[in-house]
Amino acid sequence: MIPRTSLPKPEQVPADSKPTLDTFTKNIGFTPNMMATFAQSPIAFNAWATLLDSLSKALDMKIRAIITATYAAPAFAMMALVFAAVPAKAGDNSINVAVIVYDGVLTSDITAPLEVFGNAAKKPWLQKINVETVAADGDLDILTEEGIKLKADRLLAEAPSYDVIIVPSRYDMDTVLGNRALIDFIRNQSKTADWMASNCSGALVLAEAGVLDGKRATTWAGGEASFQKNYPNVLVQHDINLVIDDGVLTSNGSVVSYEAAIALLAKLTSDELAAEVANDLQFKRVANAVLPPRLHWKLASVIAAAAFLFGAFVAGLTFLIRTKRTKR
Repeated sequence: MIPRTSLPKPEQVPADSKPTLDTFTKNIGFTPNMMATFAQSPIAFNAWATLLDSLSKALDMKIRAIITATYAAPAFAMMALVFAAVPAKAGDNSINVAVIVYDGVLTSDITAPLEVFGNAAKKPWLQKINVETVAADGDLDILTEEGIKLKADRLLAEAPSYDVIIVPSRYDMDTVLGNRALIDFIRNQSKTADWMASNCSGALVLAEAGVLDGKRATTWAGGEASFQKNYPNVLVQHDINLVIDDGVLTSNGSVVSYEAAIALLAKLTSDELAAEVANDLQFKRVANAVLPPRLHWKLASVIAAAAFLFGAFVAGLTFLIRTKRTKR
């Protein structure tokens, strides 16, 4: 059975489609459901409206009606099939994403998903994307590891249910793992959320809540062994950027947090939308990244110094051997 979803309301249409839809509504006095559905794709909707306007100026009513019906019917049918295939929660047509934050959080672990999903939220898509930060410490004011001051959107105690939960990391996770309210929140959210995710040592929070039991997962690069020792029920994967297993995505941190966020966006929406966002962020250029010239220079200096020392050692050894032979 194909999962069903609720039809979008006129106020839920993308901003790029709204002027055109408002014109139709004004002309006929109401907004047809299929028109609001079609408007979810601004490019197709506006192109169809432009075609209709051009036809009205060039053809008589009978021919115009035939051509319009010929092109509009397949377009409506395709949009209906797309919407029917997109699962949605009762009365809701949005993807709600929560990024957990707390003092000492690594900045890139939270800015990566916020930037990726924030970029996606501005693009036309069948479902509205909402992303917000949730403070786990009981204070909206957050100070990151790098000294950046942030203000969370809401407190953990006030947080509703989300479709996606993303847990970042900090260097000292003991305080975070000792936050029982957070652990309980993660455990409860995992029962209804579509996706649970973590960056870097944020995986420890998911593991502490039992979310990773029996699942393949990873954590910060180099921390896999201790992660496995502390959480034997987790199938820890070594030396891999990210792992996806049954609605849970875990990844390394830092720059990899962007890769993880893009992969998660693809799972929630489509490969095409995720690729468009990745292109906006120029993510492909990371694959072509090279060491800064200064780092190259330092590396060359180390190699040169090692070569010099080795050469001096060989020269000194040769001199000693010749000296002994001369004395004989």
